[in-house]
Amino acid sequence: MHWWCLGFDHKTLENVYLRAGDGYRYTIISNTSMPNVAEPNSNMTPEELKEFYLDFLKSINPTGIFLGVILQYVFYAGLYKMALNGYNGLSVDASAYKLPAATYVKLICAGIVGQILITVGSCLFIIPGIIVAVRFLFVPYILLDEPQTDFIGAFKKSWEISRGHFWQLFGLGVLMTLIHLVGIACFYVGICFTMVLSLFALAIAYYHFKDTVVA
Repeated sequence: MHWWCLGFDHKTLENVYLRAGDGYRYTIISNTSMPNVAEPNSNMTPEELKEFYLDFLKSINPTGIFLGVILQYVFYAGLYKMALNGYNGLSVDASAYKLPAATYVKLICAGIVGQILITVGSCLFIIPGIIVAVRFLFVPYILLDEPQTDFIGAFKKSWEISRGHFWQLFGLGVLMTLIHLVGIACFYVGICFTMVLSLFALAIAYYHFKDTVVA
């Protein structure tokens, strides 16, 4: 039996799915509730809406946003590592965060650069942004799986690995988005599990397509 159109072995998928549960446990522990934030409503006049958004912009703390972005990439770095460990039959626990500082720096830089490329591509009629997002999906996995790979090399290798598999990866992304929506529908609690499951599914795709690349 094979999973969807990617040709993943059923036993491999089952093993990684079970290990995803461990990653889910750490996600729940790390997840914190967001404070209530005021939102505009339909009863506001144009002047009130303008005032609302001006107050909102004034309340933004650039330093806080920057630190939040950094912490987000650090958090995801551990989850990516857990996904790789799960695929390789290794422990899926907090030890995944024991990474060299240089690795964290590369992952953070890769995340920021990748987001910039996706944003720029999306401004060019959206489609280029989708292509960039799909082709660079494996950058964080490469940086963690092959620590000796440099920053630029990870982008090049992700582009190479995804060559010829765009529609399969795009389809996987659509499928995971639909699963995320189900998680959101479950009062947002399910999104924690679906997020981890997505990272583990991408780890499977990474190794599967990596093995098809001719050296």
